[in-house]
Amino acid sequence: MRCKSCREEIGNAKTCEKCGTLQDETSETVIEDVLAADSNSEEEGKQADDEQDADRVRRFCRKCGSELGDDGICPKCGILLYKEEDKEDNASEESKQNEDSEGNKKNSALRTIAINLGITAALICAIAFVMWYGVDTAYRWEKVDDPGTWETYETGYYIITMDEVNPCYVGQDWTDCIAAHQAEYNRECTKPIATGNRNRASGRAADGFAPYRQIALRRMGPRNQELCNRYAEMIADMQAEDEPGYYVASLGSWGHLHSTPETERQLVGRETHDAVCYYGFLGECPEDEEDE
Repeated sequence: MRCKSCREEIGNAKTCEKCGTLQDETSETVIEDVLAADSNSEEEGKQADDEQDADRVRRFCRKCGSELGDDGICPKCGILLYKEEDKEDNASEESKQNEDSEGNKKNSALRTIAINLGITAALICAIAFVMWYGVDTAYRWEKVDDPGTWETYETGYYIITMDEVNPCYVGQDWTDCIAAHQAEYNRECTKPIATGNRNRASGRAADGFAPYRQIALRRMGPRNQELCNRYAEMIADMQAEDEPGYYVASLGSWGHLHSTPETERQLVGRETHDAVCYYGFLGECPEDEEDE
């Protein structure tokens, strides 16, 4: 007979020497129940072993799906996992791969945006620098659109000159000679006289870029107001020497007076504009005008 508690063999004893459990009179029934339980347990264990054996038969390679050998190694690729477990692993791996793929996509999108922004900023800076350099180094000059034409006009003033032919003659009455000189003075020196002692009937020239400059200014002896002043002084000296019966014994250096309208030249129709040349070849450059 066995102990109902620890299943130790106790014979006919009522108390188990091992655990001290008191055995009742229905120990035989208990034994029979225990034996039945043991039988059921053995059957369950056998069933479990059969299921394990069945599981061993159902083991497949996780990669290629081939049936595994008794040692659990795939004859093709050597993977030792159940096909059912492989599905779960594949599902978890796919989920992880999807998460990684989404994360990579996000990182890739952010990286692409950052690169594009960097390239755009670099291009904007380069364009701004090129534009600033072009404006800072631009060459500004005056371009002639129409050179115009020169025209001569009278200023309203006169240039007074004197020749070498004396208005008097030898033997002429002194008073008449004075009158002849006075007539010369009244005819010419009473006109609007050009100022200065140089010929103002000169024009102005332009080379296209430089300011106008006066040309053809030349001296031609006493003239204009200075000449008239000296002519008047000569007449006054003759009047001071005048006496009845005086006549001209010899001729001096005073001659006839002449007047010429003062003229000047002016440039008409000349048109220009401010031109700008960028980088030496863009816009309006002096070389382009030379080619024309």
